[in-house]
Amino acid sequence: MSDCWTPGIRRRRSRLKRRVVAGLTAVLIGLAGVSVASAKVAPDQTWETVSTRHFRIHYPPTYRRFTAYLAAYLEDAYEVLSKRLSWELAGPLEVVVRGDTDVANGQASVFPFNRLVVHAVPFSPTSSIGEYDNWIRTLAFHELTHVIANDITRGAFSVGRTIFGSVAKMNSYQPLWLIEGLAVYEETALGIFGRGRSAFADMVIRTASREGLLDSTDTGLGVTLDRLNGGVPEWPHGVTPYLYGYVMNRMIAEKGGPLGPAKVASASGGYLPFFVNTVAKDVLGVDYYDLWDQAVQRMNAVSTSDLERIRREPVTAPKVLARSGRLSRGPTLTPAGDVAYFIRDSYTEGLGISSWERGSGETRVITRWERDGGSSLRLAPRHADRPGGLLYSRLEPHKEFYLHSDVFLFDLEEEEEIRLTHGARATDPDFSPDFAWGVSGILKGSVVYVKNLNDGNQAIARWDGTEEAILFRTQRFERLATPVWGRGRSREWVVFSYKVNGGNERLMAVSVKSRMTRMLTRHAGPSLRVSEVTPFWQMDGGLLYASTLGGVLNLYRIEAAQLDRAFAEEGVLAIPSRITNFETGAMFPVVSQGQPDRLLAMAYEASGFSLAEIPTSKGLANPASLDSLHSKLSPDTIAAEKPDPERYWVDWPRPREEHSEGDPDGYSAFPALWPKFWLPFFEKVTDGITLGAQTQGQDALERHRYTLNVAWDNRATFPVYRVLYQYDGLYPTIQIESRQDNQYIGLLKLSNALSTNAMRFHYPIGNYQVGFGATVSSWRFFNESNSSGGLQFRFSHMDFLTLPNALDPGGDRGRRADLSLSGYFLGGTQFSTLELRYEQRAPSLWDRHFFRLVGSAGANFDATGQAPPFVGGGQESVVGSQGFLVRGYSPGALYGARLATFNAEYWMPLKDIYRARGTLPLFYERAKLRFLIDTGSAIMVGGRRSQFTRWPLGTGVEVLSDITLAYHFRVTLALGFHLGLDEKLGGERQVVVGLYSRGL
Repeated sequence: MSDCWTPGIRRRRSRLKRRVVAGLTAVLIGLAGVSVASAKVAPDQTWETVSTRHFRIHYPPTYRRFTAYLAAYLEDAYEVLSKRLSWELAGPLEVVVRGDTDVANGQASVFPFNRLVVHAVPFSPTSSIGEYDNWIRTLAFHELTHVIANDITRGAFSVGRTIFGSVAKMNSYQPLWLIEGLAVYEETALGIFGRGRSAFADMVIRTASREGLLDSTDTGLGVTLDRLNGGVPEWPHGVTPYLYGYVMNRMIAEKGGPLGPAKVASASGGYLPFFVNTVAKDVLGVDYYDLWDQAVQRMNAVSTSDLERIRREPVTAPKVLARSGRLSRGPTLTPAGDVAYFIRDSYTEGLGISSWERGSGETRVITRWERDGGSSLRLAPRHADRPGGLLYSRLEPHKEFYLHSDVFLFDLEEEEEIRLTHGARATDPDFSPDFAWGVSGILKGSVVYVKNLNDGNQAIARWDGTEEAILFRTQRFERLATPVWGRGRSREWVVFSYKVNGGNERLMAVSVKSRMTRMLTRHAGPSLRVSEVTPFWQMDGGLLYASTLGGVLNLYRIEAAQLDRAFAEEGVLAIPSRITNFETGAMFPVVSQGQPDRLLAMAYEASGFSLAEIPTSKGLANPASLDSLHSKLSPDTIAAEKPDPERYWVDWPRPREEHSEGDPDGYSAFPALWPKFWLPFFEKVTDGITLGAQTQGQDALERHRYTLNVAWDNRATFPVYRVLYQYDGLYPTIQIESRQDNQYIGLLKLSNALSTNAMRFHYPIGNYQVGFGATVSSWRFFNESNSSGGLQFRFSHMDFLTLPNALDPGGDRGRRADLSLSGYFLGGTQFSTLELRYEQRAPSLWDRHFFRLVGSAGANFDATGQAPPFVGGGQESVVGSQGFLVRGYSPGALYGARLATFNAEYWMPLKDIYRARGTLPLFYERAKLRFLIDTGSAIMVGGRRSQFTRWPLGTGVEVLSDITLAYHFRVTLALGFHLGLDEKLGGERQVVVGLYSRGL
């Protein structure tokens, strides 16, 4: 017995060691390329460039005035932040202004060069960053903090940066909560609003404290030091490093003064990465474990104090009807109030629309969305008063490369979605009182929505199905949100929330007939930090809305008579009354026509917002004003900060902000395109090693990209290299590639050179990809050389659905199909090739269990038999994925002019952990199990001629561990056993250690 198993044990141990080395090497190579990728910039846009003292800003011509504002705020931010962080950038920072997307965002990267991307769309009032002072200024300060802080390079790393270039910037490898927390701290400390002063942040932390989640090991919701990097899976999930990272930086400021966070960031640029506690001890005299303990005590103390103040009046206790969580929003009701619909943002069900039925109390998934939607949802009549469809907006590609928000109707009877607009850039629609629709679109009336204009401003627009009219537009990039069309006596008016840059958010109205406007509410003074959002008309003409007045997100009502006076006479303001006293908060109030006294809203709880029934009160006094989180956490440092309100309160504090420095020029890809780094790499492969070097680059717009790799393979007498250039300035992506690979057949220990020179064109059409191109190849197999050239055609379709709690980033349901056709008619060998691959994923009967089925086939049609063969079998390398897999066999166990493989896998969860050891750069997310069965055949199998008569079976089981390495790099570690059942055809026992990237 021992004689039989001893060789296998030796073989498994050697492979274990080799594959661990190979996997760790690949991780380090991947980490060197950490950057924020973005979608392809719309290729039909023209671009201008303006240069200021520290920036080169690239923008579409219609955004020239927006760019002038941005340039002024960037220079303002640079002047302040470079001094606070004690660092100057070594050249102009590349900045890109994007107007081809309606996703509000900003992105910063320092690799391969310093770059900012700004989406010219304001943040939603329902987001965690919705309570800003000036959204352009907030973006400038937040993102520029990232670039300056992460560019800092000191000590020995300065030498490394001189040799290797931008890959030596060590601050990029800090925990995300330090990186994002610093930026939120600076945006807050240097402004009058910011996330640290928002009612949203206060609500999240106050509720977590109330529920005992701070420093709790609760699997889905507990917040601990090791989870601050975004490892709270359910909620606040991706918001965690921003809010709690801010709290930690506030604690740093208490120890090291207002510039303490900047000092920590400045010092860490000279330390080895991942030893963050060493930096804290040297700079602050305390480590992050103690700071976190102090932060938890402080958050609990201030939350307890706030809850005591709130409880001085009777507390409103919502009755949760449908627990969704996260940022769920936008409910609407049937006229009888028996069914509610809402936009779901669920950890288990993902994005989409759900319904709740009062009679059964059941919640049902209506739609699943691949991309997010707007904030509001309206139940629209099909004809007369018959409820027939849901009106909403969501993101959808327009002209392939524009990601715009459009208006949709979901037909509840046919369960079909109807797209009403194309490229309208419309969010949060509502319909007129006389609105009716059919399958062909709008039959009567019109809709009103917020429109993102092509210059960075917004407008309230009306659309009747054929023509769009602007009712009101902003002038200085203010924010508009959630317009609602009046009912009853107010049917002429549309009410919406209006956020003034540098000021509060209040309710405003515009007349559909005359387009005159009325300000309905006013709260002067930045210290009040008021946001009035999500208005809703009652049938009696009254108006409900949510407000952060006093620091808590409560619900308010304005009586119809108050609104009549405000509409009739300019300057007369409505006097609202508070109707709730929440410990947490709520938004999106809604009532039904048949039950006007029964109020529903999206109420906040520890897992996020859920549909709830809200009891109301009358005669509540103005709420006691809670201090901002920023001042409560560390009041002693406030006096030292001394923010100047005049600097941030008005839109334009200095005349120079009316224009940017310099005249615009045409866009040039240089100097950003030049290589900014090079990096050696090592990889252990079957029976050998590869050593090499690589570099890559791109221009500011990512229209030009290139990769250069050259390597030495000790198994081969020829070099291995790859040169790839990609151009994205046209609708098809153009790729030019020259490469030479080693097609190694492990069974024969034989290296074979395959050289390819190709030009390809790729074009996306929805979920489809079409590609074609020309290729010239030469190869040497079994010491015989041949060459050929020809054309290729590729087609792929991918339609996977990924839920937030899915076991695999690819999703647990959906399909993918790939087809490749090649015809080689030049050179010494003429042949054609067909490759097919189909993958199907289907959920099992149990939650989060799913099946994965893959079929792959390849065929060369060549009368001479000299075409390069297909190669299949086991894994050549544990890094990445391969086609033609039959696990449990050596690489090259299957080869020939024709080859086919089939793979069946069953995935199931084992354990959700989501824990680490404090600040160590190794975070364990979860363990899952994968059972697999493979088979395949070819012309040659196991070194024997088969002609598809032999179908060796391979089977195995793997424990897959999702982990995060170095705080940022998400990988899956596979530890398993593969068994080839046919020893005569090369089947063997294999212990497998694999490392697969899941992205950043």
